[in-house]
Amino acid sequence: MIKIIKVGDVHARYDVPKSRLDSYPDTVLTKLEYVFVLARNTESYVVFVGDIGNSPSLHKGDGYIFFLRLM
Repeated sequence: MIKIIKVGDVHARYDVPKSRLDSYPDTVLTKLEYVFVLARNTESYVVFVGDIGNSPSLHKGDGYIFFLRLM
């Protein structure tokens, strides 16, 4: 049986939205790390079904930097 973990719109970014009181970048990284650890431990695939970064172009956006930090 194939197991899949579905992740919605991440919108990874380094600036903190006005409505957030926490450290948004750290919170997003912690959640993504959790997803990848869970996937590894349960032998699941991770599928992103929405926006990963917060800009139209991943190579110009923060989402790319987030994934480099996760590796």
